[in-house]
Amino acid sequence: METMKRLGKYLFLEEQEKSALGAMWRAAELAGGKVSKHFMIDLIDRRLAADGSFMDQFINQSLVSTKLEHPNVLRKIAAQRESGEAFAVYEHHEGFSLAKVLERCRAESFPFSIDHALLVASKLVTALAYAKGRHLTHGFVNPQMVFVTNEGEIKLKGFAFSAALRAASAAPALGPEFSAYAPQGMNPIGEDRDALDIFGCGAILYEMLTGVRFHEAEGDAAARIANATTGADNEKVPVPIVNILVSALDRSAPSAYRDIQKMSKDMEALLYSGEYSPTTFNLAFFMHSVFRAEMEEIAGKVAAEKKKSFAEPGAPPPVRSEEPTLGVAVPPPPVAPSKPQVETAKSGGGSKTPLIIGAAALVIVIVVLAVVFTGGGDKGQDKFEAARQELAQEGQRLEEETTELERERLEQENEALRQQLAEQATMERERRKQELEDEMKRTDEEIARLKAMEEQKQKQREIDQQLAALEEERAKLEAERKQRELEEEALRQKEAELAAQAKAEEDKPVEQEQPGDAPPTEAGDGAGDEAAPVEEPEPVEPEREEVVAPQPGSLVALDDPYLVRPTLQETYQILDAPRRAVRAGLVERDRKILFLVRALVDEKGEVEEAVLHSSPIKDGRDDYGMADRALRTVKRYNFTSPTKLGVKVKVWMIIPVHYRGR
Repeated sequence: METMKRLGKYLFLEEQEKSALGAMWRAAELAGGKVSKHFMIDLIDRRLAADGSFMDQFINQSLVSTKLEHPNVLRKIAAQRESGEAFAVYEHHEGFSLAKVLERCRAESFPFSIDHALLVASKLVTALAYAKGRHLTHGFVNPQMVFVTNEGEIKLKGFAFSAALRAASAAPALGPEFSAYAPQGMNPIGEDRDALDIFGCGAILYEMLTGVRFHEAEGDAAARIANATTGADNEKVPVPIVNILVSALDRSAPSAYRDIQKMSKDMEALLYSGEYSPTTFNLAFFMHSVFRAEMEEIAGKVAAEKKKSFAEPGAPPPVRSEEPTLGVAVPPPPVAPSKPQVETAKSGGGSKTPLIIGAAALVIVIVVLAVVFTGGGDKGQDKFEAARQELAQEGQRLEEETTELERERLEQENEALRQQLAEQATMERERRKQELEDEMKRTDEEIARLKAMEEQKQKQREIDQQLAALEEERAKLEAERKQRELEEEALRQKEAELAAQAKAEEDKPVEQEQPGDAPPTEAGDGAGDEAAPVEEPEPVEPEREEVVAPQPGSLVALDDPYLVRPTLQETYQILDAPRRAVRAGLVERDRKILFLVRALVDEKGEVEEAVLHSSPIKDGRDDYGMADRALRTVKRYNFTSPTKLGVKVKVWMIIPVHYRGR
């Protein structure tokens, strides 16, 4: 018979993946020799399991992580140590670690799309932000700790490893499989677990997008990210994603994340921008495209395991004993009877058949003795015959009575057995009903929580949309005003040019055409002329412009796609127009006029220079000091630092200043 590993109540069925920390197994709990439930088990490497300090921290941290309940956290059931082995038990899902998914994508040149990469990264940072809100930091984020189910769900595990590995007597050799997801020169199990989580998420997102690990390239981090191309379409990584990657992977950048909560908010804002549409359905389709054969094989094994009997024939299930008692004979366990033995209190205990048979034997002995002592002859023969007949009748009566009693006993036993089975069935139904009610309750609570989150997100989206619409409307009006000014200026120039041309035509003397002059002809019009062949230029593929990180404090154009524009850290002020300006009719009561100021915002977010860009007051009229006051107001504004690829720069921008008539 096939020998399988058993630890505690778990039967280890198949090893699925291996890493430097151990192996992931599919396991099961048995009931009556049959699989009652499947589990996922991380079997820890024996060298770590033998380390007492590691195990103490691993068990303690596991007790804390079992309380995490989140759709993107793999639910841990227990962490145990048995027979020199240590293992963590998780709820069962069919799927693969992200490390195996990335390995398959590289091997088959089947890269992640941007939508898939953003979906995985957003769910990963959401799980970490949730745990951080419950005062639990992961500190060991890498693709081995991220599980992708066949249904496209993302499950994070391994919250107990960081503290346990740091407490180990001898630091294990983690190798490139884990150090690739920590900042250069930082220990993958270092003390700054927040920085490790942020960098790990950024490195995973970068690898999913580009197909290569972040540390495999050299050079400035910001420029390396900006010039990276996606593995799916060989195009540059979009600018909003570049900004997130720079903040996650470049710890020296001014925009570097210090908290996973901020990264989670930025990822959520990017997904709700409407430019991308990641869904679990699309990720599930991707997983089925990459792992179709493995999925079918594993599904077949799981179905077969549920039907297979794992009980040893003719022997009771083995009983594990941690400390067996020596020198004491242990009696073998009783063999189970073919039918359940049920006490029949109504029948007074066991069967009455032996008593009846004994009584019949006693009657036979008495009759034989009577014949012997009364003598032979015809008279004795008659008596013997009579006794024989009487004995036959008595035996028949006793046999009928015995049969009736046996039937009654069997009926009583069957009735008791039916009652017992009915009670067991009732208890089983109640148990299943309670489990179903509990599951429905948990589902309702989760639905209510998700609905509340969705309503909150919807409100925030509506506010953001309103703000964006107002900003867009303001920018549109400003653009229309500038366009009108440009059109008017162009029209004035055109009119001036036409007037000058007309004057030149009037002053020009009229020339007589000389006979014999012929208008020039185009090439190819004359007889016998052949048109020269036109050579079409070969198409030249445009060179991809390489993005270079700017020097700190350098001037960057406002329309630079990699510029993170400065935002005002206070509300724009609406100034009161001077009373003299209202009386003079420059500003109507309860109406506003707009001055536009062109301001140079430096790398500190301060206004270094300010010049008047446009004024609603016509030239030559007194504005009663409103232009100068607008410049002074703008110079007092404070903005966030403008950055390009994480480097603080300077930028010219237009700032509105409104005056309202009182």
